[in-house]
Amino acid sequence: MPIINSFSGQRLIGFINHKPLIAKFKINIDNFEFGFNQHTLSKEYSGEFHPDLFGKSFEIVQKNYSAPIGKVLSSKGSKGTQTTINTLPWIASLFDVAESEMLKEKKQVSKEMFENIAQVIFPTNAFHKPKRDTGLITYLDISKQFNLQPSDQYTNIEKSINRLFTQYSNNMSVFLQVSKLPHSYRLVDQKLQVA
Repeated sequence: MPIINSFSGQRLIGFINHKPLIAKFKINIDNFEFGFNQHTLSKEYSGEFHPDLFGKSFEIVQKNYSAPIGKVLSSKGSKGTQTTINTLPWIASLFDVAESEMLKEKKQVSKEMFENIAQVIFPTNAFHKPKRDTGLITYLDISKQFNLQPSDQYTNIEKSINRLFTQYSNNMSVFLQVSKLPHSYRLVDQKLQVA
């Protein structure tokens, strides 16, 4: 396996008031960064969306558009994966738990949390013209290469994820309107270019 210095990914979740909402992560040997490109999560309360989202519209892009950070979002390789009304609450709950896990432990993210986040956002570079020197990379390669350690508290972490997912799902009511954007590459591309 080639030496990998970092791995990153981004996924288009939808549009909030016509602005793209993108979930992203980047990991290297010392650091794991993740988040949304817009203020999405409340800074005060776990399980709640940012108050600025109140009354806004949220359009879900049903096809999975993802790419490495810095590359153009594409739906290549997303066969069978879709973005649903549950995608935003799920990613939000993963981000919330990963943040508290890393703050509490003051260390690199656990193997399970990284794999959960990478799996839902960007699990492999297989469909995005991998570099010749690195070739095909999956999130499992990253876990091994960076020697990410399993959490000894994963049962509790799973419970926290599920609890927060329920809270975020209930908090989707913050949006005035939630709709599905019809699947159309042209429509999504136009919306991304305007933003």
